Amino acid sequence: MRLLPLPEKELCDTRRFRSDGRLLTARPIRGVNFMERFLCIINRCIASHSAKSTALAAGVLLLALAAAGLTAAPAHADARDDILIGLEAARRGAHEAAMRYYTKAMESGELSSHDLGMAYKARALSYHDTGHPDKALSDFEQAAKLTPGDPDIYYNRAQILQARGQQEEADKDLQRAAQGFAQRGNAYIDHEKYDAAISDLTKALLFAPDSADLYIVRGLAYKLNGSLDKATDDYTRAIELAPDDPLPYMNRANTLLKAEQYGMALMDYDKAIELDPKYADAYFNRATAYEKILEDEKAVEDYTMAIKINPEDAMAYKRRGELRKGMGQNSLADKDFAKAFKIDPNLDTAN
Repeated sequence: MRLLPLPEKELCDTRRFRSDGRLLTARPIRGVNFMERFLCIINRCIASHSAKSTALAAGVLLLALAAAGLTAAPAHADARDDILIGLEAARRGAHEAAMRYYTKAMESGELSSHDLGMAYKARALSYHDTGHPDKALSDFEQAAKLTPGDPDIYYNRAQILQARGQQEEADKDLQRAAQGFAQRGNAYIDHEKYDAAISDLTKALLFAPDSADLYIVRGLAYKLNGSLDKATDDYTRAIELAPDDPLPYMNRANTLLKAEQYGMALMDYDKAIELDPKYADAYFNRATAYEKILEDEKAVEDYTMAIKINPEDAMAYKRRGELRKGMGQNSLADKDFAKAFKIDPNLDTAN
């Protein structure tokens, strides 16, 4: 499963190196906000739900990770509250009561399409847990029409289809689930929900264990979550799968740089540049690594290369100017600061 590469270009002077390149999939439409009380109940569902079936024991967990939650429009709170009560009832094993609340909410006419899809999905899980797979499949079908970008629907429906021996249809749903988990994992990264991102990307990797792209994205989530060793492991696996791709070398180098393993970071930047001699951000970040080990002249050379490849890189001018000033090259430093300010008047070039 190949995702579309879209390396970040954000300048990050506080960390003193460029953000990791990362791969982003096309995004499903998401709710604007999360409903706080919904998440509170959902988190308890994650901790203590005890579904009867083993095939869909993860159902409520996946529902909990459905990401967009109930939409946060202020109107029609009563119908959404019925869904919340239903979720709590299901958590306690009272599925018949839960289904009554879901049905009441669905018949109210007050729910958005997204929230209606959530209700169908929740009721489908309760139908399954009470031994009604046909009704569960019917509700999953309605949920898929209303929220087609939700991978949990396809994953859970596939479990029922597999149990019935309908492997071809199950495989189609699992393929949709894999793509959906990858997409949602990226969306979680954007919203700084790194644990949820790691969970979804790990699910996606179950279906596509040889996807270097997925390892790169999960590595980014681990890095942003502070799990530098796990991030390094994921980037290493991506390199094994795609040894000619400069991106995992670049991202692993960034992680090693953050871990203050400067020598190893430099080797990875070297490899990224060897694979892509016009990789401006790799030159920029390698310059930062050289600064860390006080190799200022080499850092200046790399900032110069970054500028040569991207003449509009204000941050590279600024960083080179700071080094030149420290080296006593005040005239050259002033020219760099002036150029940086001309490109980006909002950039702080005060020295």
